[in-house]
Amino acid sequence: MTYSTMAMSDLPRDLVEEVLSRLPVTSMRAVRSTCKKWNIISKEESFTKKHVAQANAAAREMLCITNEGNSRLVVWNPYCGQTRWIEPRNSYHRFDNYALGYEKKNKSCLQYKILRILVTSLHKLHPIYEIEIYNFNSDSWKVVDFTPDGNRHFLVHGVSLKGNTYWLAREYVRYEGVQEEMNYVASFLICFDFTTERFGPRLPLPFDISIIDNVSLSSVREEQLVVLHHQCMIFRMEIWVSNKIEPNAVSWRKLLEVNMRPFPRYQFLLDHGSFFIDEKNKVVVVLDKDKETKTRNLAYFIGEDGYFKEVELGESRDKNGYPFVCSYVPSSVQFNFSFVFPTMSSKGLKSQKSTKRKVTESSDKFDSLKSKKPKLVSGEQQQQHGKPKFVKPKSFGDKEQSTNLSKKERRVQAKELTEARKKKRKPHYNLEQELASLWEKMRRRDIGKEDRSKLISEAIRKMKGKVPEIAVSHVSSRVLQTCVKFCSQAEKDVLFGELQPQFLNLASNKYAVHFIQKMLDGASKQQLAACISSLRGHVAPLLRHVFGSV
Repeated sequence: MTYSTMAMSDLPRDLVEEVLSRLPVTSMRAVRSTCKKWNIISKEESFTKKHVAQANAAAREMLCITNEGNSRLVVWNPYCGQTRWIEPRNSYHRFDNYALGYEKKNKSCLQYKILRILVTSLHKLHPIYEIEIYNFNSDSWKVVDFTPDGNRHFLVHGVSLKGNTYWLAREYVRYEGVQEEMNYVASFLICFDFTTERFGPRLPLPFDISIIDNVSLSSVREEQLVVLHHQCMIFRMEIWVSNKIEPNAVSWRKLLEVNMRPFPRYQFLLDHGSFFIDEKNKVVVVLDKDKETKTRNLAYFIGEDGYFKEVELGESRDKNGYPFVCSYVPSSVQFNFSFVFPTMSSKGLKSQKSTKRKVTESSDKFDSLKSKKPKLVSGEQQQQHGKPKFVKPKSFGDKEQSTNLSKKERRVQAKELTEARKKKRKPHYNLEQELASLWEKMRRRDIGKEDRSKLISEAIRKMKGKVPEIAVSHVSSRVLQTCVKFCSQAEKDVLFGELQPQFLNLASNKYAVHFIQKMLDGASKQQLAACISSLRGHVAPLLRHVFGSV
């Protein structure tokens, strides 16, 4: 009996497609780099449908990302490196909330959608939301009717699970007989179903939440929800994992309980941050920021029997931003592009040039979209074609004149330009410069008391009537702190008189809060009583505030 051999390249296309579709997503890069034929097959629509059908339901994830200020929205598949920029129905807003999900029409067909929650009013008792949904297939937005039951407030990040998105939400209530007092009365889970395009009923949490407790939501792959409950007053942390999770029902089990008394300085601000768990070893990893520097990103590994480990993740420039982590399972899902920007690498959202290959006509068409360089066009041409185009920015100033300047003259010109921008941005810029000059003299150790008193009196005279406005500036706040330290009681009373009406606003500012601390250290009993009375009804929000809690 004779046996004939057949090379892999000689196999029928349908058979090759069937074999490759059974490989895990993490092996697809190796498949594409093996030969041109496999590379072409892996990008065909028929292969993608088979691969998605064979893959686990968890392997369908992409990331929906906004840039700083929520001014642009992009959907990114880190595995494939594909991106799709989403055009808004109207302008983006700072407080918009986004969620990415899909409608499961059948086992092999997923219709991806984006939910946009527009916050048009942040009033505690009467928040106003508008709901929009973007459909990838039709490349269009539509407005959805939404009437919330009660005054629900969505907390920071939603968690995507099985095509739907879950949020932690809270409700406010006003005490009877008291006009301004408010308090949290309900914390619950809420789900948006991308199939019905509706919010489900309120889902219960497995614990009661006090005013100053921290709660955060995460997931285990695309199978279970996880809730972290940090009880600050009794130094206890609990991790709860869902046994059953659906848009209309949920059940819970406790995975981990940790006594945080040995670590009293670690009071996490989890409404801003995030976490993930190792269910097998019963370890939770919490991401947070250093409370002193406000720039060091940290990860805390917390487990049973007092296990605790701190790991530094590096510095960040933004003191108000918090590190965020989310689970991601690689996916081979590709977008239907009306136009494509250059692809992004998994290491960061940076443009890369695609390499050209000689392949079949169908692959050429796909690759031409990826590798085509953006053209520089005028605004009229952009409106004519109706597609977003890159427009070359105009150079600032006279190019010929700038090239003839010496290095020293260019430095002077750049400095003048910087000063002009600061003056335009800061209404009290000139005053701050004068105060900084006085501050350099008054804080010296070798200066006499009389000379220092004259400088302080001059500074207070210049700031009169403007203390609440300039206290939020870094430089002016330092000047005010020095003035409070060395000024007379009469001058302190003048500063306190301007400070008191804006006490709550200044207590939440990262610079003014230090000035307030100095004022309270030397305040009289009457002044302290006035400050305490202004805190009525606002203690809980201040305790939860990153600067106000100081």
